[in-house]
Amino acid sequence: MRSTRSGTIFSPYEPAPIYCAKGFDFAPLLQESTRWESDDLEDGDPDNAASQSKESGSDREASPSAGSPPLEWPRPPTEEQSPRPQTTTAANQEPACTTSRPHSIRRNKRAKRKAEEGHVPRAKTYTRYVEPSVPIETPITSESLPAAKGGYSALNAKQKSGDKKAWAVNELIAEGFRYLNCPASESRPLLDDNGTVLAALVGQPPDPSFRRAARRAFETLMREGQAAGFRREEMSSRRGQFAALNVGVTYGNRTTQPVTLNDHEHADMVSRLLADADFQRLASFASAGFQLWAPNVYRYYKDHLDPLWARMPELRRNFPRSIFPSAAFNFGPNVWTYRHRDSLNCPFGWCAIQALGDFDPTRGGHLILWELRLVIEFPPGSLVLIPSATISHSNVPVQGGDTRASFTQYCAGGLFRYVDNGFRTEKEFEKEDVAGFRQMCKLKETRWTMGLGLLSKFDDIVKSSCKATTP
Repeated sequence: MRSTRSGTIFSPYEPAPIYCAKGFDFAPLLQESTRWESDDLEDGDPDNAASQSKESGSDREASPSAGSPPLEWPRPPTEEQSPRPQTTTAANQEPACTTSRPHSIRRNKRAKRKAEEGHVPRAKTYTRYVEPSVPIETPITSESLPAAKGGYSALNAKQKSGDKKAWAVNELIAEGFRYLNCPASESRPLLDDNGTVLAALVGQPPDPSFRRAARRAFETLMREGQAAGFRREEMSSRRGQFAALNVGVTYGNRTTQPVTLNDHEHADMVSRLLADADFQRLASFASAGFQLWAPNVYRYYKDHLDPLWARMPELRRNFPRSIFPSAAFNFGPNVWTYRHRDSLNCPFGWCAIQALGDFDPTRGGHLILWELRLVIEFPPGSLVLIPSATISHSNVPVQGGDTRASFTQYCAGGLFRYVDNGFRTEKEFEKEDVAGFRQMCKLKETRWTMGLGLLSKFDDIVKSSCKATTP
C-alpha cells in the first residue's frame, strides 16, 4: 500500500474479496502447524520428525480435517475475483508445513547443543517421567554386585543347568519374588539400599504414534528374520533359543582395537534395520531415558566415546541419536532369555531393553531380576534400563499364540579401557609408557567405586526436576 501527499492510499493490486467456507475454523490448522514446528518434534525422548514422516494410511495421526468433508468454497460473483480454491488435506496425509527462520535457528542451536552435550531433558520431560514416578526400594547393596577388578567388566557368570528353566510367574512368587504391575505409561526407578537409582523401568511415551512405531519395528524384525534363513547354530546361544544379531562397535580380549560387529555377514539386513525410522526412534528414546535417570553415567559414556568416534571414523555408529555403541536385534516369534549376566558390559553402565511383539504382558514376557527378587510386567514397546553385567536377568515365556521379540542396546566396558589407555592395548600401553601404565593400574583399584558414585540418588533427580520446572 502507498499514500500520496494528500493522504490518499492506493495499491497497485486489484482488491479481491476472500471467500471462506461457512463454519471454517482457522484455529485447528494453526495448532497443527505449530505442532509441526514446535520443540516437541526435536525432543530426544519420544517425538522426532523422522518417525512421524513414516506414518501413513490408518497408522497416521489424523490431520485437523480428518473425518470431516472437504471444504466447499462459495462461488464468487466473477471469475476475476475468484480466489484460488484451497487444496484440502486427506485424512491420511500430513499437512504441508514450512519452517520459519526463527524456528530453523532454534533447531540448529538445539542440534549443536545435542552434538556437544547429548540428550538434555527439558522441563516437560521431568514432568512426564520423574514427577509422577514412584520409586521401588530394594534391599540390594550395589557395592556387593560382582564387578571385576578394574571396574570395566563383571565377574564371569558361569551358567548352571537350572538357569535354562522356563519359569512361570506363580513359581517365582512361591520362591519369594515380589510382583510388580508396571503399566507402560508409568516410570518406576529401582533403588538400592542407599537410595541410589540402580535401574529404571521407563515404560514408553504416552503417544499412540510411538506404540505404532514399536509395532512396526516388531513386524520389520519378524519379516527380516524370516527372510534371513538363519542357520541352526545361529538359533541358539547361552541367552536362549532364538536368533540374535549383534551390531555396532565392541572391544574384547581377542581384539587389538575396537571392531564393528556383523560388518560382512548379514550386512544388507543390518543396514536396513539400522536405517529403519522406527528402530531409530526406539533407540533415541532409550538413550534419552538413560540420560534422564543416570545423567552422570551418560556423560561418562559420552566423554569416552566421542573421542573414539573422532579418532576412528571407520567404526560404524548404529544410531546418530543414541549414546549406545552396540545393539542386539533378538528375532521372534518367542524370545525369552535364560538366566544370565552380560559380564563384558560396563558394570556400572546400563543396558537398554525394549520389548516388542503382540502378547499379553500379564500372562507372559515378564522380566525377572534375580538379585533384586523381582518379577516385572514388561509390556510391548516398554523400556527398562538395567546393569546387565552385574544383575542376573531372564524372562517368563509368553503364552501360546502370543509373539515376542526384543531390541537391546549396550556398551562393552573394554571400549572405555581402550580409550583410557590412550587408544591402545594394555600391552602396548605398558611398553610405551611405563609410568602412565602404573598410574592406570592404581586407578583400577577404585574404578568400581568411582562408577557407582556416578549413579544418581533419586532425591537428586527430583531436585533436578524441580529446578527444571521452576519458572
